[in-house]
Amino acid sequence: RVPVVAMLVGPGYMSLIHEIGALGPGSKVGVVCGSQRGVENIAEVLQLAGTTGVELIPAVAHTEAELERVDREADLVLLSREAMALGLETRFERPDRFREWSYEFDPAAFEILRRAIERVAVKEPAAAE
Repeated sequence: RVPVVAMLVGPGYMSLIHEIGALGPGSKVGVVCGSQRGVENIAEVLQLAGTTGVELIPAVAHTEAELERVDREADLVLLSREAMALGLETRFERPDRFREWSYEFDPAAFEILRRAIERVAVKEPAAAE
């Protein structure tokens, strides 16, 4: 048996999901990441969150045409941690559009996970070693 533990995301992350979900139909959201996989992950999370009517404009670091399109067309720009670390936020105009996309977890979620691991270790000490 494998215990199931829910990880709660932090309020900042949920606020960002709600902000994107509240955008009007036809809004454009730039998604800027260091890799194509990062872009795909964010797009998947937004889809699972039920975001509809919003066009995503993907851009990967070092793809000049994609970055220019995001800067020209996006109403809101999501920047992954990697994109921020690469300094890509300096590449765009209108910083009021920027939002850092990070997977922030509620500190209580880590405590719940710690307790679940502790329970498993106590019940199955040989398996935990």
